[in-house]
Amino acid sequence: MIKMSLKVLLVAMAFVPLARADFLSYVDITVAGHVNANNEPLSELENFPVLVRISETGIRGFSYSQIQSDGKDLVFTSTDGEVIYPHEIDTWNTSGESLVWVLLPKMQNGTTFRMMWGDETITEAPGYTTDGKMWTDAGYIGVWHLNEKDPEDWVVGSGSAAGIVGYSCDSTSNKLHGKNNVESSHIENGAVGAARNMSKKRKILVDGKTTYQTENGGVSVSGYGDHHTTTLTASVWLMHKVNANYDALLCTKSWFTGDGDGWGFGTGNGYTGYAYGKTKGKQTYSLPGTGDSTTWAKFDMVIKSGTKWKTYKNGSSPNEVSGALSFSSVQDLGIGSSPDGRGNAWGGYMDEVRIRKGESSADWVAADYATIKDPNFLSYGSTISSEPFLIVAGDPDNWGTAIPAYGNYFDVKSGDEFTASVTATNVVESGVERWICTGYTHYKIINQALGTKIVSQQGTDSSFLYTQVAQDELVWHFTNEWLVNVTVIGSGSVSTHSEWVLNGEILSLEATADDGYELWGWDIDMDGIADIRDTNLIIPVTKALSLRAVFSPVGTDASVRYVAKDGDDSNHGYSVSLPKATVAAAVASLDATIGQGTVYVDNGTYELLEVLVVSNAISIVGRTGKPEDIILKHKPNGKEGHNMVELNHPEALVSSLTIEGGVRSSSLTGVGNGNNLAILSKGGSATNCIIRNGYSAQNYSAGVGVYMDSEAALVTHCVISNNISTTYLLYERAGVGVHMKAGRLSNSLIAGNKNTSTAKGTRDRNYFSVGGVFAIGSSRVENCTIVGCLGRQCGGLWIGDTATAINTVIAGNNVFLDGNDYTLQYASNNVSRLINRASYCATDDEEAINELCIAGNTTDFFVDFDKHDYRIKGGGSLYNAGIMYDGISAVDLLGKPRVIGKAPDIGAYESKNTSLLIYIR
Repeated sequence: MIKMSLKVLLVAMAFVPLARADFLSYVDITVAGHVNANNEPLSELENFPVLVRISETGIRGFSYSQIQSDGKDLVFTSTDGEVIYPHEIDTWNTSGESLVWVLLPKMQNGTTFRMMWGDETITEAPGYTTDGKMWTDAGYIGVWHLNEKDPEDWVVGSGSAAGIVGYSCDSTSNKLHGKNNVESSHIENGAVGAARNMSKKRKILVDGKTTYQTENGGVSVSGYGDHHTTTLTASVWLMHKVNANYDALLCTKSWFTGDGDGWGFGTGNGYTGYAYGKTKGKQTYSLPGTGDSTTWAKFDMVIKSGTKWKTYKNGSSPNEVSGALSFSSVQDLGIGSSPDGRGNAWGGYMDEVRIRKGESSADWVAADYATIKDPNFLSYGSTISSEPFLIVAGDPDNWGTAIPAYGNYFDVKSGDEFTASVTATNVVESGVERWICTGYTHYKIINQALGTKIVSQQGTDSSFLYTQVAQDELVWHFTNEWLVNVTVIGSGSVSTHSEWVLNGEILSLEATADDGYELWGWDIDMDGIADIRDTNLIIPVTKALSLRAVFSPVGTDASVRYVAKDGDDSNHGYSVSLPKATVAAAVASLDATIGQGTVYVDNGTYELLEVLVVSNAISIVGRTGKPEDIILKHKPNGKEGHNMVELNHPEALVSSLTIEGGVRSSSLTGVGNGNNLAILSKGGSATNCIIRNGYSAQNYSAGVGVYMDSEAALVTHCVISNNISTTYLLYERAGVGVHMKAGRLSNSLIAGNKNTSTAKGTRDRNYFSVGGVFAIGSSRVENCTIVGCLGRQCGGLWIGDTATAINTVIAGNNVFLDGNDYTLQYASNNVSRLINRASYCATDDEEAINELCIAGNTTDFFVDFDKHDYRIKGGGSLYNAGIMYDGISAVDLLGKPRVIGKAPDIGAYESKNTSLLIYIR
């Protein structure tokens, strides 16, 4: 046996010598080049505790079989073995990861120290592992790991609190052990090892209303005042789990929000932090994480009497609370509660609570966060051992089932012989990648420290007879292959290829077109784009590939289909001369081939037998650019009550056409949204379209004209008119012209849309309709004109708390149910009220933000309201009255420059004179 001698020096940190020092193994550990909150290298920190993570998978060559079952023969030293660094075991787990705190006398990037183990003659752990002096030397008044189990399960404490039952123990030599209050309970998965749930808030009824009540939560620490300082740094790892209601984090007062000397901090009745000094006046700060968090966050506060306190979130740069706070003497300490456990305890989990004398530097705070949060804060070398051992690995990765399994083995002896094997072919779960064993190399390790080794055996098999030499390493070798899938679209063929291709291999494919066809292009990754048009495709294989060779008739574009009234759906539709007859057939043709492209529709009216669904990146475009020339219309004898067009792809588009007559009859069940146009969850766009004459007699529907339910939904430069609902709509509220749950509606005219249901009774106030536009969620209404609409309770625009309306005129709309002049609520950045009767007009004190105008007097706004000419009147109140905003369109609904003059006009039109009249059809 090789003995690793350890000479112990008594230095300033007063380390204790071991009884003897014959260790079988060691590994060197390095602080791995981390940075502070300013992205600068860490400065040198003195007496800093780092968290060492020990596992058989994390440290190459380490095995718990080499060490005593409780880790008592574990020791940390300088790399020359001359100085012992004190440590404390936080968590010992021989079947997984153990966590150990080690005090480094000096720590910065590149600092290296050594971990030794494997001396069976050691009978007890050194005193420095339990006396708490390592934490006191690091400047801490108290350190509570909060990892003790509850009294009914817990027998013996750890660290400096050995033998204490029912307490959260202080690891410093001050022994400020905290009593666990009634609701405080042990949890397994803390920021470091186990932690505590500080309260279990329970629901109770008070005056018939549900509220939360917490009693006797947290941890109470007696005797803290004997170690009081007027400047200190408190830190805590936290996770909030329920609604905050003045929850205490740390407190040395009778209650952290109350009068009396001392200090305390916690939350308000939300997640904003409140800090208190001697008086009751609070100062605010920001807490890390969120209420209902599932992620541990770290909070540090520098508490200094008579000045502003500093706060850190997750090791970040410091911020100050809003004002200075003072205190002098303090009482006992409450962790997650008041000192006596009364009041509202912290509504969630806490871990690693620490109080340190003086003001910790920003680098200390950042490093203290990183050593816990970042598992790569330390890097671990390979184990150096004097025993025979075997390391089994896979190069480049450990694939398949190896016998012996991948890992480290120390229960082998020189001359041991057995069959070693590994799975020959390993297909990754995705099914498009695999690893093939190409053989093995068996090394004898000559010098562990230098990493020198020689080959004992090697071969190309996935199984062989293995014989242990001394310190050995067995490496299985693999190559990586990718699945290559090649398909053909149209008339042509592609040269044969291997289905599985070696990673990095150059693949060469030749495309051959049939007579009358040519290669349109190679579609790589099946996204419908002609990436390469050369008939010879040469491509390196560095991932799984799906390739399509797309052939189209000579002189045509495979990404285009044409539709005309004199067409035939049996035509290929690639050219103007051979168009298809229906839009649905053209969309289906693109869906079946490259999955994206453009359908150009010629003049005429096209009746839809059933809903036209666009679920790929396909655009449907009117060829003339004039929406009145191309009409998609509901076919009366078609499928009863079907919607017209549904878009459900962020790049789906309808442009320069009219969509009209979508019908939902009263005989249908279920919910029918978007009778003319529905933009569903994946999004889509409509531009330069007329969307009109939709009709719904179906209960619970919404968006008879347009329904939008996606952040990627856009309707712009459209006229949405004369859409009608004859019944009550979606429960609570819904829009007839446009119903928006998300997306953007811009530069559009919304006119003459109506809910005509006059039904009276219990549902009147439950089924709330908006004639023009209903917008909630993240919806955004920009430069629109909403006129002449009728609703049961709101005529023009209803906008929710989180939606936005900018530069939009709402005028001449009406409601018709008596007694429904509600005052509707808005977010602070929107109009505060909106009834929008014809006789109602907003005034300045109603926060008409962004010049959103609501008026009954239409003569001041439009060229000729009575003749449905809704262009903006020059010199009227909408002229140059808008604001600029992000994403404002360059042109108005008529294609004129959006800004003519000093600012944009409010509404869909700019006011420059034109001879064109806009009539609603």
